[in-house]
Amino acid sequence: MKKFDQTQVDKVYFGTSNPNLDYYEHIPITSNKMLIFKLIRNGKVKLYTRTIKRHVRRDFSNQNGLYSTKDIKVKQYFLIRENKLTATQVLYNADLRSFKNSIKNYVSDCEDVVSFIEDDIYEKKMLLK
Repeated sequence: MKKFDQTQVDKVYFGTSNPNLDYYEHIPITSNKMLIFKLIRNGKVKLYTRTIKRHVRRDFSNQNGLYSTKDIKVKQYFLIRENKLTATQVLYNADLRSFKNSIKNYVSDCEDVVSFIEDDIYEKKMLLK
C-alpha cells in the first residue's frame, strides 16, 4: 500500500455519483500541520469534520489497582475562512446548542452559513453520528 501526504494530494473524492460524493481535503490546523477532513459546507467559510479515536481512562480501577481504558469515537468540527491560514476548531464532541452558538459567533458576517445553522438544514443526525 502506498501512502500520500498533503504535498502529493490536495483533495479526495469518495462516492459513485454526485449526490453521494464525499469531499475530503487537507486543511492546515497549525502553521506547520495539515490533516484530512470531510468537507461539509463550502463557501467563504468552509465547515469540516472528522471522527477520531481517543484512548480514555475509566474512573474506576480493577483489583490490581490499575485503571481500565477504552477507545471512544469523537467528532471534531473545524472552520476555515478563505482569507485565513489555519482552521479553527469549533466543536469537540459537545452538544448541538454549543456547536450552533460557536459557529454562529465565528461566522456572524457570513449570512449563508448562519442561515444554514439557524434553519437546521444540516440535520442533527448528520453532525452527531
